[in-house]
Parts: sequence; C-alpha cells; structure tokens
Amino acid sequence: MPPVELPYKYAPRSYHRRIYKALDQGCLHVMCVLHRRAGKTESLVSYAPKPMCKQKGNYAHVFPTLKQGREIVWDGIGRGGLRYLEHFPAPLLYGTPNKSELKVTLIDMQDPETPGSTYQIHGTDHNVNSLVGGATRGVIWDEYSLQNPLGRDYAKPILAENGGWEVIVFTPRGENHAYDLYQFAQQEPGWHVEYLTVEDTRRDGPGEDGSPVVSYETIEADRREMLARGREDADAIIDQEYFLAWHVPIPGSYFGKEMKWLEQHGRIGHVPYDPRYPVMTAWDIGINDLNAIFFFQVIPGTGEVHFIDYCQGASIALAPARGKHWRDDENWIGLVRAKPYEYDHSKVLLPTTRESYERHYGPHDLDNREYSSGKTRVGIAREHGFHFTVLPHPGPGGFEDGIAACRQLLRRSYFDREKCKLGLSALRNFHREWDDEAHTYKNQPVHDWSSNGAAAFRYAAVGLQPPPLELPPKVHPHSFAAQVKQAKARR
Repeated sequence: MPPVELPYKYAPRSYHRRIYKALDQGCLHVMCVLHRRAGKTESLVSYAPKPMCKQKGNYAHVFPTLKQGREIVWDGIGRGGLRYLEHFPAPLLYGTPNKSELKVTLIDMQDPETPGSTYQIHGTDHNVNSLVGGATRGVIWDEYSLQNPLGRDYAKPILAENGGWEVIVFTPRGENHAYDLYQFAQQEPGWHVEYLTVEDTRRDGPGEDGSPVVSYETIEADRREMLARGREDADAIIDQEYFLAWHVPIPGSYFGKEMKWLEQHGRIGHVPYDPRYPVMTAWDIGINDLNAIFFFQVIPGTGEVHFIDYCQGASIALAPARGKHWRDDENWIGLVRAKPYEYDHSKVLLPTTRESYERHYGPHDLDNREYSSGKTRVGIAREHGFHFTVLPHPGPGGFEDGIAACRQLLRRSYFDREKCKLGLSALRNFHREWDDEAHTYKNQPVHDWSSNGAAAFRYAAVGLQPPPLELPPKVHPHSFAAQVKQAKARR
C-alpha cells in the first residue's frame, strides 16, 4: 500500500493545527468555541482517520439531529469542493461506507484483510444513549450547544473506561449547558480550550493569503440580507454567530426575556426543599421514551413557586416490571419516590388537608392505551399507588395558552441553579423556527431535546392555573324561574 499522509487532502489552518496538536499530545478533553464558517466540522472529519489508524476502536461524530449529521457530513462538500467522506483515504477503507448506518470502516492496520476502526454519525435526537457500551475511543460533539446534554452524560463513563478523547465544538446559543461546560473547562486542568471570534481566525493554511476567514464586509452583507428578510434580531444573530456573544437569547426563543429577567432579579440560585410544604411534580412523557420531570413547591401566602429539582432521561420504564416493587427495578415512579421529598399534602409540617393526596401533573396522552398491555399509563401508575392528575387535551389554541401560562408562572418562580440545570437549559433553548417564505417565525416550536423539559414546565403552568369560573345556568324564557325573574324586574 502506498504511503498516505494524514490529514488526507486537507490543509489545516493554524487554529485547526492547535486542536490537532492537543489531541496528538494526549489531551482527552478539547473544547472549541468557534464562529460560524470557521471550518470546524471539515477539520475534525479530516482529523478522524489519524487516531482511527493508531488505535482500533469506535469513533463517533455526534450532531443535534441525525438528519443534520447526514446532510452536513455524509452528503456535504467542503471548502475545496471535496466531499467530506473523501478525507477518508480510499486505500484505508474496508469495503464501502455504509449509508444506512452512516458508518465508515477502515482496515485493521495489523491485518489489512480484516475490519478495523469505525467512524459513525449519531444524533442526540435519536437514541440518546446510543454510545453506551462498545469500545468508543473518540467522540466529536458537533454543535454541542444545540444538543441534548444527556448524550454526553451517557458517553462519559465509557470514554473514561477506554481512555478515550472528546472534542466539543460549538457556536454559543445563550447561557445554556454549553456555556456552563465552557465555564468549567476554563478552570479545569487537563482541558484544551479555544475561543475564537472572527477577529481571531485567518486563512493561513498552505496556499492561502492570510486574510480574515470572515471579513467585516461579509458580516455586513449578512446583516443587510437578514434585515431584508424581516429579521429584526439581525444584530443579535451577528453578535452570536460571529462574535460569540453568550448573553444573546436563542433566536425565536419562547422564554428568552423571562429567563434573562429571572437572572437579573436573583431568581436562579440556591432554592432548597422546604419540608413544611408538599412537593408537586409535572411530567412530560415524550417521543423516543424521553421523560422530563419538574419538582416544585407552592409557597402559601406569597404566590411564589419554588422549582427545587428536575430530572430527565431515556430508556426507563414508567413503572416497575410485573411482580416487582418500585425499589427493586429502575423506573420513573421509583426515581420519584426515592427523592427525599414529601408529596402527600396531609403529611407535611403544615398540612393542607386531612385527606391523603398528592399532585402529579401529566399530559392528556397518559390516558392512551398501550398496545402491549391494553392498559393506560395512568392506570399502570395507579396500580403502584401513584396517581396522576391528567390534564385535558389543550385543543385549538391550547399551545399558545400554555405558553402564556408559562410566562406568567416564570414571573412567580424561583429555580435551584444546580438541581434544575438541565430544566433551565431546556427553557432557554425552547424556540420557534424561522420561516423564510413568510418572513416571520412559525407558530410551532422546533422539536428537539429541549421540547420535553419545556413541555413539563408547561404542564406545571397549566395545572397550577385556577379553575375557570362556572357560567350561571341558562334560564329558559318560558320557565317558572324566568317568570319570577321578570316579576322581580317589574317590581
């Protein structure tokens, strides 16, 4: 086999070479906060074959969605007109790339007749714990600020076990989980961190002229184009995409202003559990078996709602398996029961009732029957002594009413910064999609990892609303009651 130079058919710039050097020297955690159009994805795809040849194992490239990974890498074309997959040298390939699994397999360096390392594209919107297990030795977290952070949480133990490395690359999307990780990485030894705006990057690769990667003329042209398309938030987007501004809410954010108000007024901090009051929960049981639960306390006489905890996860059953106690089998009911909280309104230090009852708000589809058992999920929970308050179907306009209820609730709320970190990140990331044809935001949210946490909060907001006032009964004009009313009016 002729010698192959890696990276293959790619000329890295100086800031790319710094990332390569950190990985080559054994750094296991590399973070790159880079502006848009910095060539971060192509540079990392080009680097991947080198560690794959050195150490046999599985290597993953993770995107917010699997569709995004397919479009950017599998079908993508880089700055030199070369397809991203062409950076995997043909002499090193074992067979042809697997399009259905979005996987590339290299030959074994010791035995070229057998398969070696694999490179595969994943999305945190699809099977968030797909990296658990196996000999995963390297992970690229692409656009991490838009990803479900649970994906990395699930992958960290297997990387630690294998001595694997990770590259976390993104452009800011508000002060969310990526911002928190950036703050941590700056202070943590053993991390290599790059933070590069358009003022820090140059076209200084082989054969390039040293000019800025993105010129100010290009940025102004982008600004004018966005304003022409009706984007009133053009300046905020420019600050975020090219100058890496953290404070800018995600474009189209439902609760960006409210979350900023909470920070400014000290509503996000240490909010401990108060045993004088009962704890209530609000659940969202989402698509792909992803659940989100907020834990909160309503403080009588103040109107305050204290959100003291939040949990989110996938691939966990709602209730224990048949014949097992909730303590003996991993399940959501058991996880809630294991928390050190009192849910019964009659057993707290300041009882609100003489009768035992709890309040767990859940979506209307808890009443749907499962094909496997023929039972509803609310019925399954009731069998284990867990009683949901099932909220009615929102109906036409119900989603908008729920968003309005969330904004009202946020003005009454306090959040524990640490225990509700994922929930707060979900509320900050929940956003609408821009419609280029209509020059406005769509009336529906982008369904991503943040949708479940935001939905759980919405169910809390709807559940805490006072019941509507009952209309007086309609009196028939010829009834005795109507005649009495008319007589009184005449008198």
